Amino acid sequence: MTANPCIFCLDEQRFPHRLPCGHSFCTECFQRYLELGRDSRCPLCRRDFRPVRQTSPPEETSPEEPAPENEMDTLVLTLSEQECRFFEQLYRDLRLASSYFF
Repeated sequence: MTANPCIFCLDEQRFPHRLPCGHSFCTECFQRYLELGRDSRCPLCRRDFRPVRQTSPPEETSPEEPAPENEMDTLVLTLSEQECRFFEQLYRDLRLASSYFF
């Protein structure tokens, strides 16, 4: 398992996008989450945030908001309807992509 996996793709985070709550995800996965779900809550802790399109690398986290750099979140998540749609779409996309390789 990777040191800091993305909860969406389960791979090492690529170009991490950090939320004010300190959780981070691959920028591409997080953008897709926003597009499919239109939710303004963190997928892990459900804290509200304002989605901001990030075009530059993330800046250092302020001391007031400590970020769990290498901590693994262990949560029992209750998937909302939109999250289920996201994972269904992601699964379909992965199956379609894998069919091109086999």
